Amino acid sequence: MKTSVHYSLLITGVVVSVVITALAGLGPSLSVSRMAPAQAMHTDPASAQTKGRISFFEKLLPLPLWLKLSLRNVFRVRRRALSTALGVVFSFMLLLMSWGMITSINYMLDHNFQDVERWDVMAGFNKPQGEETLKKIESLPGVTKAEPYLRLPVTLAANNKEQEIILTAIAPDQTLHVLDLGSDTTQKQALADGKIVLTTASAGMLDVREGDTVTITTSQGSRTLTVSALTDELMSAVAYISLAQLGRWTGQTTLIFNGVNVTTGPGQAQDVKNSLGRLPDNAGAQLKSGIRQDWQQLMNIYYAFMGVIMAFGIAMSFALLFNTMTINVLEQQRELATMRSVGASRGRIASILTYENIIIWLLALVPGLLLGYWITSRLAQTFNTDIFSMTVYISTIDYVITALGILAVMILAALPAIRRVNRINLAEATKIL
Repeated sequence: MKTSVHYSLLITGVVVSVVITALAGLGPSLSVSRMAPAQAMHTDPASAQTKGRISFFEKLLPLPLWLKLSLRNVFRVRRRALSTALGVVFSFMLLLMSWGMITSINYMLDHNFQDVERWDVMAGFNKPQGEETLKKIESLPGVTKAEPYLRLPVTLAANNKEQEIILTAIAPDQTLHVLDLGSDTTQKQALADGKIVLTTASAGMLDVREGDTVTITTSQGSRTLTVSALTDELMSAVAYISLAQLGRWTGQTTLIFNGVNVTTGPGQAQDVKNSLGRLPDNAGAQLKSGIRQDWQQLMNIYYAFMGVIMAFGIAMSFALLFNTMTINVLEQQRELATMRSVGASRGRIASILTYENIIIWLLALVPGLLLGYWITSRLAQTFNTDIFSMTVYISTIDYVITALGILAVMILAALPAIRRVNRINLAEATKIL
């Protein structure tokens, strides 16, 4: 793998960062520049605040006093509340995107190597083999089951679109490569004469559905087949028909195959692999465990990349809420000190500040999760190629983990502000300036 520095990307990143930073500071700078000197030099931060208003939620629901205080504090400076909620939405997006991509990759690998591929060793051959070779494979020490298949490159066409794929012919009753049909159609029905099973990715590329027809072009000529079902697979550029149907195309009356899937006894996979590798015309044998390990190693850098994005989302959320809560406490310092003076406990003050964060979290929750799923789907599409297909898989628990993770970060971000309130000098903070 070759690496290089793309200076255009570095320059673009710097320019975008500077522009966004300048725009973010423009509004507050203009607001400060319009203030009268006497007001600007006033030592009470609360004087710049707008008055609290009855919030929309208070008009709808009878709320306890402590919740009313938190709501009014949040919406007192609406522009700040909106910008804070927007920042939390982006944190949701980054965290759900990175977490969702990791879980999608894990699901894809688990689904492929546990649910779809149920063999232990696979072997390919340079030349077509017959019944004699299959019997020899079945008699090898450690082999418990062997299922043949025949693969050949073909051109798949429909709706004036073409795709180069690998056509795989299998027995309808085979069990070592399970077609994930996801419908009431059985494998035997899907592999009936005149039928073909496509991957979901290939069907989307050719714009076909179940019941549509496609044209298969091989060295033996062209055939028109009906799409009987769609299957989700790790490798997208494949299609499936029955071995018997392919045999009739080629005029073969006996079994021919150029690959075999094998299951083995416990701890015998490596020995069986070695035995298959010694067969005549063998093109190579592979362990399923080895293939999965290769995929896992390939994804390590991907996991690291997503981990960096996740950390960035958490850090952004913490920094944003830390700044917001610090400013809020500075502006409300006199009010909070007054509440303390008239008997409000430190726990009550802390709960009011915490509820402010929870309210902002609730405002950002739904749009953050929806946009997070949307951007995850868009990112997953960039991984799809002619031979590889990625499906987004985000479970309910993933949404819960993301939401609670952001909430935990927001509560942690409020702790320094709460600590500051608890250390306020009441006499100093409540004096008339």
